[in-house]
Amino acid sequence: MTFSKIKKLDLENIKKEKMNSGIYKLLNRNKKVIYIGVSNKAKHRLFAVLYGRSDYVQVQGKMSIRNKTKYYQVLYTNIKNARKLEKELKKLYF
Repeated sequence: MTFSKIKKLDLENIKKEKMNSGIYKLLNRNKKVIYIGVSNKAKHRLFAVLYGRSDYVQVQGKMSIRNKTKYYQVLYTNIKNARKLEKELKKLYF
């Protein structure tokens, strides 16, 4: 399993994403990983990062991540595998 190529976080790219569950990586302008997350609907989560959602942006740390995010990558998989992979990736990157 491999992640999709690095894509710019914008409306055009997010519209092309699937509504499937998976794991996503948020990257800053230097293409360094700043956040790894799991979602049942990756497309919706990416929209939340792009536009903000009231419960998402009220947490100061998440607001900071949202402001720094310029790129993203997605790996579509079932939620069980995504949770396992998330733990492994967080050990690798953080």
